[in-house]
Amino acid sequence: MMPLMNGIEASKKLRKLDDEIIIIFLTSLAQFAIEGYSAQALDYIIKPLNYFDFAMKFFRILPRIKKKEVESLVIKTKQGNQVININDIIYIESIGHNLNYHLFNKDTLEERNTLKNIEAKLSRYNFSRCNSCYLVNLKYITLISGYKWFLSDIELAISQPRKKQFLEEFNNYLLGH
Repeated sequence: MMPLMNGIEASKKLRKLDDEIIIIFLTSLAQFAIEGYSAQALDYIIKPLNYFDFAMKFFRILPRIKKKEVESLVIKTKQGNQVININDIIYIESIGHNLNYHLFNKDTLEERNTLKNIEAKLSRYNFSRCNSCYLVNLKYITLISGYKWFLSDIELAISQPRKKQFLEEFNNYLLGH
């Protein structure tokens, strides 16, 4: 019933753009619903739409949607804007007016920015300042000993003035707060 193309054609075009998109057809004819599976539709609902059918299908796909939620960050490097997954950042190092993003895959990306700016953006993602030069993703810490934290071959210093708050934030992270 769409003027330029039908739902099957539209869903196939969407599928080409994003092969993980979740598609549910709402149709008045069951034979069109079955055709929807050719576009890898997850499900279909026959009109008239009622709350129970919609709610049942929606709550079934909700875990898939939440699993896909990945927070990202755009970093302005010399090569151009680069999108990275926030969970891939182990720590961020401030050197002069530049930030070095140390990533899980061992890459390092450089951006002209301040640690204070990026700390505000990442505060809700379990990042904590261990000293004036480093913002650390708490999920990667394997050991804290004295005034140092460790992740396999990485060892960074925790400054004396920041140690108490850093340990509190790490403990809250471990407790799931």
